[in-house]
Amino acid sequence: MSEIQISNFFCENFYCSICETDSLESNISNKQITNYLKDIIPFLEYKSLRKSKINYDSENQQYTLGFQTAKPDSKTGFEGAGALLTFIKENGKLKFCGIIQIP
Repeated sequence: MSEIQISNFFCENFYCSICETDSLESNISNKQITNYLKDIIPFLEYKSLRKSKINYDSENQQYTLGFQTAKPDSKTGFEGAGALLTFIKENGKLKFCGIIQIP
């Protein structure tokens, strides 16, 4: 994807807790997103997004989609895992601005 295509879908500063960045902050610029697409794309699977719970925060004007990525296992004590994807309006367009993976 070109930087122009990336800027149409992703916010100028994208937060990604799963991308291995060099800085302590996990903010990625549009120029860097192509380096991390392999980490981001699996979380954009249609089936997961379709089943996600959608919340709208009117104060921050952002949408958050949450879904489960791994089910809990009572035998092993594993509590499960999930992901939160955040979208906001930037320059009049709804754009992907962050992903957080929950254990």
